[in-house]
Amino acid sequence: LEQFDYPTIDDQTHEMASKEIELLENVELRFALAETDVQLEKTLNIFLSPVLLKLASPHEEVRKKVIDVLTHINKRVRPKNDIKLPLIPLIDLVCTEKATKSAFVKNFAIMYLEMAYNRLTEEDKITHLPSLIENISSRPPTQKQTLVHIILMSLQKFKPKLADSPSSLDPYNFKVRSEDGKILLGSFLDVMLYNPLASQTPFGLSHKLVKFVTNDGKATWATKSADIKFIKMGILRFINSPVIFPDSLSDDIHLARFLIFLVATCDSSHEVVDGGEDGLKKMKKPDLESRTVVNKLYSLYQGSGSGSDQSDKIFPASTALKLKIMNYLCKSELATNTFPSMLQVSFDCFYATPPNTKLQKQGMSFVQWAARMASISKLKPIAPVLLSGLLKFINKDEEVLYGDHETLLSFSYISISLLAKRVPELFRTDLSILTKFFTDLYSINNNNIRSSIQEALSNMIEAYQILDEWASADDIKTIENILEESVSKSVHQSRYCAVKYAVRLFPFSHTLSRYICLLASADEKLEVCEMASRGLSFPNSQTPKLYLEKQGEVEFPNFSNMVNLIHEKSFKRADDMSHQIYIQGYRSEVYINILRFLRHLMIVSADPTVPVDELGYALESESKIFDSNSRILVKNWIKEQWELDQRESTEEMDIDGSNGTLHIYLGLLEQGLSQGKFVDKTLQSTASSSLLEIISLGPSSLARSYENRLSWLKSFMSVQKLEVRNSMAHILGIVSTSELKDDPKRCALVQELIQEFISIGKDQSKRTSVDHHGSILALGYIIGRLIYRYPSIYDSLVPASILAEAIKLIAGELDSSDTLSTNGASKALGEIGRYTSNFAILQSSDSEEGASDGDKNSDTFSAIVDKLIGLVKQTKDTQETIIQALGHIAM
Repeated sequence: LEQFDYPTIDDQTHEMASKEIELLENVELRFALAETDVQLEKTLNIFLSPVLLKLASPHEEVRKKVIDVLTHINKRVRPKNDIKLPLIPLIDLVCTEKATKSAFVKNFAIMYLEMAYNRLTEEDKITHLPSLIENISSRPPTQKQTLVHIILMSLQKFKPKLADSPSSLDPYNFKVRSEDGKILLGSFLDVMLYNPLASQTPFGLSHKLVKFVTNDGKATWATKSADIKFIKMGILRFINSPVIFPDSLSDDIHLARFLIFLVATCDSSHEVVDGGEDGLKKMKKPDLESRTVVNKLYSLYQGSGSGSDQSDKIFPASTALKLKIMNYLCKSELATNTFPSMLQVSFDCFYATPPNTKLQKQGMSFVQWAARMASISKLKPIAPVLLSGLLKFINKDEEVLYGDHETLLSFSYISISLLAKRVPELFRTDLSILTKFFTDLYSINNNNIRSSIQEALSNMIEAYQILDEWASADDIKTIENILEESVSKSVHQSRYCAVKYAVRLFPFSHTLSRYICLLASADEKLEVCEMASRGLSFPNSQTPKLYLEKQGEVEFPNFSNMVNLIHEKSFKRADDMSHQIYIQGYRSEVYINILRFLRHLMIVSADPTVPVDELGYALESESKIFDSNSRILVKNWIKEQWELDQRESTEEMDIDGSNGTLHIYLGLLEQGLSQGKFVDKTLQSTASSSLLEIISLGPSSLARSYENRLSWLKSFMSVQKLEVRNSMAHILGIVSTSELKDDPKRCALVQELIQEFISIGKDQSKRTSVDHHGSILALGYIIGRLIYRYPSIYDSLVPASILAEAIKLIAGELDSSDTLSTNGASKALGEIGRYTSNFAILQSSDSEEGASDGDKNSDTFSAIVDKLIGLVKQTKDTQETIIQALGHIAM
């Protein structure tokens, strides 16, 4: 066997290579012999694909020969665009596996595929697109890049067609090959993000993606804005076709389309923007509660973090695109529960460089949305960070209070308040935030921002409610100080919020909060007054409880504590007076409400069951507004309080009892009656009515405490307001006739008092003055109370002649033409007639002899009654008083 010369493996390989080279040389000869373009095109159709396949040969010399042949082809074909290349065989080489699997062959073949595609008509380009797109997702990156650019160039003049039938929908079979669709649309998104004018890596892209988009710098259109506009418009027309992308495709496909349209709306070309907006209008909106959608939006906004390879780092979106994305994130509840992206995006909006006002506003809106919608479990851990960022933003921008900064500050305050509603414990542990808001409310000189702070404080109330469950004594004191300071500020929003907090945070029994309401009860702003009025309205035990209000018996402020508080605070307020009328440091209008509130508080302290509706505010008249049972209870309460004051004053060596609760209250009433340079008549009327109630219902020892102040009481007989004269005359009658029995000295004092008023009544120079009217009233009340207290011995305490002279003077006033005098006489006679119908004392030394006492009284009684009846018919101005007098006399 050794005699035979068998061929070796090397010999066989050499022989095969020689044959392949021989074939290639024959092909090369055929190309050389093709003299015309037609002949060359025919030869290319036959031999180009087989020649490319020879690149898969294992023989180096064969591959070199292929390169030589291809070089020859390139030299003849490249300059002549009218020479067509065999498209279908090239597509089979590149896009299928049936011809070859060699990546080397495909990489060469794809260059000729690109050349072939560029020589097709526009219609043919679109016709063969499905073959290029099919399985593009499985192609290597370099091939994928070239195929995408072939597709992009083909779409420049793409015109969508209408569907002829349902079978014509989804011509690219994206329903089955969804990955191809997602890869293609993802590439389109990168192209849409590309900006040829960017001096650095465009927003939303990485260095690697820029190379992909520009085909490693070989894409001629990638350097010119006008050219790239046509590329982008082609993409938009393609993806906006309902034939190519019917609704039946997967949500991921439509999400990819949505993102492309969204990016297009931020383009520098208005045509691209219009195309993007048109696409968004036509397509189904993505599900903003889908995890995939939210993650895509966050990813598009933020880009990707810096990994080990900087070329892979995707830069964040442009500011314009961020604004668009935020519009959608602000509508997604899931977005608020996606951490840390929610926090990162929010802070990027706040502190992006350079700062953008619109983006900051969107960031604020997103924080507000998150404060409302995020789950507590997600919100609590990041709330301190969010709060810190918002406060930092407020502190940074507080010096700029105009334009966009004004709006941003307003947003910031509202955002913090919404956070407080969801995470109240964060704000309860740090009351400096509440202090800051109230301070800013009156210190920031901008009405729009003030309105926002006012709204924010209103939102925050819920965070501080139910104080007894979380607040320490120091916390409550801090809040009280904040509110008390704010209610006195010149800024009405500050006063309103102080009163609102006082009403909403504290129970009605809380003394200082009611005091704050009193300070604001006569505010110049209606909204402040109304809020204060709510805080001063006495709750009814029968009415349903408000939200967060405890069930059970209604509790009222302690009367003693309330009186002492008002008295003590008056010393601190004494220096705050201006040109207005001030009493004890309080404006007269406020002082009126203080006295009214204390009167009501006294009544409910004595009788907690008294119907609230009966309390009213009718303090300018004498009419008793509570029933007999309540009257008895109030009378007993005054007696007990007076006795308590007396005991305490004895124990404390306080001779005049000035530290007692009732004594302080009386002092407040007397201050309301003060007659300085400026007098508030309504205040005097309120104070006199309240003082009358105390003295008339109080024990005789209380009335006796005023016996050394008769001169002071008499001074009110000449004040201008009729109601004040009437009340003080009534008080004078009670005080002057108290405990006269067995006290000649005091009897003499009363006689002198009656004679003094008789003298004033007879003084013709004062016939039309208020002094005359006051003296008539005083006589009526003194005589009336004298008869009431001592019905059987009154004429022994005061001589009948003096009483007769006084009554004759009063009765004579019924003939006066002066309405005021007639009114006073009717009132006085009615007061006397309440307790006796014996007017015989009118007939004294000048009476007719022989007439019996009964006849005298009858004649006098009839005469007075007839006059009063006649006056009722004649004078409308005094009808009420006269009718009341007739009623008293009839009794």
